[in-house]
Amino acid sequence: MSHPRESRWGVQVFLSLAALCVSGFVLGHEVEEHVHVRAYVQEEGDQLAFAVRVPLASIRDIQLPITPEGYLVEDAAEMALRQAATLWVMNEVSAAGATGPPRLKSVEISPPSDRSFDDAATAFAGNPLSVDRINWRHLNLDVRFDLPVPGDTGGMYQIESSWWRLGLETEISITFLGADGFVQNIGVHGGKRVLLRPGITAVTGMFIATGILSAIDSWMSLALVISIALGVSALDLRRGWLALMFYGGLAMGLTGVTLLGLQNFPLWFYSASGVFVGILVLWLALENAISQHLLRRPVTAALGGIVLGASLTAVLDATLPLAGGHFTIGGLGYLLGVSLVYGFAGLITLSLTSFVPEKQLRIIIVVTSVVIGHAAWHRVFDEIENLQSYFI
Repeated sequence: MSHPRESRWGVQVFLSLAALCVSGFVLGHEVEEHVHVRAYVQEEGDQLAFAVRVPLASIRDIQLPITPEGYLVEDAAEMALRQAATLWVMNEVSAAGATGPPRLKSVEISPPSDRSFDDAATAFAGNPLSVDRINWRHLNLDVRFDLPVPGDTGGMYQIESSWWRLGLETEISITFLGADGFVQNIGVHGGKRVLLRPGITAVTGMFIATGILSAIDSWMSLALVISIALGVSALDLRRGWLALMFYGGLAMGLTGVTLLGLQNFPLWFYSASGVFVGILVLWLALENAISQHLLRRPVTAALGGIVLGASLTAVLDATLPLAGGHFTIGGLGYLLGVSLVYGFAGLITLSLTSFVPEKQLRIIIVVTSVVIGHAAWHRVFDEIENLQSYFI
């Protein structure tokens, strides 16, 4: 007498072989351009429960039984779907201090009309619907799994996912549900560390670090600060540096507060701000190289603050949801991190030039300004080309 499990295995093998005769296999395809990942994370004692939905078309390098008409052979796809869920969804998540590997609970295929992931309760419960006669590229992969975590975290968790690999441009929407009813909605573009119910200290440190990294990553912004400092050095106005930093910082902060009311900055905004930063740097470079007279340097510092504030606010706007409700603390921490980098860059420039004789200082300023201006010139035209691509 055969064992029920052996009989079930035999049926699965038979169905898989039958599917081979009537269908093709999706071995791999190009990376999807736009992918949206919807995830719910629920606190359950010493584990985090996940319910994640991803487009099936974003899954690559998995053998899926597909008919010639493009339909998924559901009965023969169970093993492939579990492999896809494990490889591309469950194993792509980690949590700080996790006490064990994630445990897969269920895998389902849902049609585009399914609305179960509009609500956490139905997302975790599942709502299997027929996907008959629907092209496989329009289907969703719903994955539910548990991740063991320490029970003494005070309700704060740090998770990181690599779901950004699913598409060229991946948007991740996460809703965290605490055991006490706390709800946090997070929007993430790309792969980032996410704090669930973060404390004030964690938010402060994270946003100061984010501000520092944002400032360092934008070399044109640093070139702007250095150009202002070179002009101050040429005119021996080092005592006025703090005043210029104040004008620039105030303008940057006011611009940031004004623009934070916007939601979902358009992609062209980054290129547009890059054009304005490049033009301002080019103007300062020419001024430093050609003339030793101060041409409204405080106004230049304020304009620089406005342009930098607009550019950096887009980064802050995308990161602020990670603050878990501590928006003011996050914004101030970010501004502090940016200001530390710009202030340090300016002070280093002033300190180095203070030891150089006047004639040699003039040569250094001219050469440095020419190099910066040349780079800014090319950057402006590169950003203009990028800007045109959004409207053509």
